[in-house]
Amino acid sequence: MPRYILGLDIGSNSVGSAWVDLENGTVDMGVGVFPAGVDEAEDKRGEPRNATRRMARRTRITLARRAARKRMLRSRLVQAGLLPGEPDVFHSLLEQTDPWELRRRGLREALTPYEFGRILLHLAQRRGALGLHWANEESDEDSDDD
Repeated sequence: MPRYILGLDIGSNSVGSAWVDLENGTVDMGVGVFPAGVDEAEDKRGEPRNATRRMARRTRITLARRAARKRMLRSRLVQAGLLPGEPDVFHSLLEQTDPWELRRRGLREALTPYEFGRILLHLAQRRGALGLHWANEESDEDSDDD
């Protein structure tokens, strides 16, 4: 049979404890209260103190994941022959082509492998961003029909 029993009450900003000595029949109790992890105002509870640090960390993680995803995709596109492997040729491809124009052109005509690879790289970079003004496209299409 144990000699001591420890009871804990762990809260969000306090810890209560009770030590029970079974041989002597004594109980020692205590509580530790620590300040809340938020900046409090009189009218409402503020945001957590580490919110700024957490947001900066989340930004770093997001940027690192995006960069790693783009590096992996670029290496696979180079292996598939859809992007040039030489850095100079690759940078000139980026500078001389407009991915939005390539995407529009690709709907009507066949593209070169490098142009198609440039579009895939752009899609991975944007991941759902609209970027195009749909109203402008519709008015451009109407003017082409005349």
